[in-house]
Amino acid sequence: MSLNNHTHIKVHPDSEDDPARKESPRERLLTYLKHHGPQTTAEAGAAMGITVEAVRQQLLRLVSEQMVTVETVPASGRGRPQKRWGLTSQATTEFPDAHADVLVGLIQSIQEEFGTEPLQRLICRHSERVRLRYAQALKACTSVTARIIELAELRRQDGYMATCEQLGAGLFRLTEHHCPIHSAATCCQDFCDLELKMFEQLLGPQVEVLRSHHAMGGDRCCAYEISVHPDLQA
Repeated sequence: MSLNNHTHIKVHPDSEDDPARKESPRERLLTYLKHHGPQTTAEAGAAMGITVEAVRQQLLRLVSEQMVTVETVPASGRGRPQKRWGLTSQATTEFPDAHADVLVGLIQSIQEEFGTEPLQRLICRHSERVRLRYAQALKACTSVTARIIELAELRRQDGYMATCEQLGAGLFRLTEHHCPIHSAATCCQDFCDLELKMFEQLLGPQVEVLRSHHAMGGDRCCAYEISVHPDLQA
């Protein structure tokens, strides 16, 4: 299976094509900003297929709800400064959080009652369950490229809003635009460390996985650069 350079790989149906996934204009705009980061009204309008004025009205409503903030960015040349609209931390509540409060409370209680080592063992056990579930789903893939695409789809199904794109021959980027366990990962770094380890195990020894962006480190999302050995490229 081969893909053109910088090819965006669709790992979920468009809501327009799937009646069960219909979103309101507000939801579509929030999802778009979550995937792409701060945008101008023109960029958002062009991507969503609606007018700039319609985008602006939605953005102003979201600003009033404290879901969106606007920043004026100097032009790179002689043009006018641009207003770029991006999500606030409050907007996180609009996306799945995997029952954050309960999970964080359990983590803290286990650590207080039993200590760090038992907590780490429990998190490792959970990660292994996820890895085994993913490994079963990846068995049907006939190439490394197919496994990478399917891995992105599995992460999307688990609430990570994952996308996958091919950057060049044997080079991919898997991006998680949302972390449904963000609160848990904030209080326990093991979740992030085990995620990277799991990806490495699932894709095999001749595939290199490097984390290029990390939400816990202040980035907008988590992203992984995946390099495939030439012998496995197909």
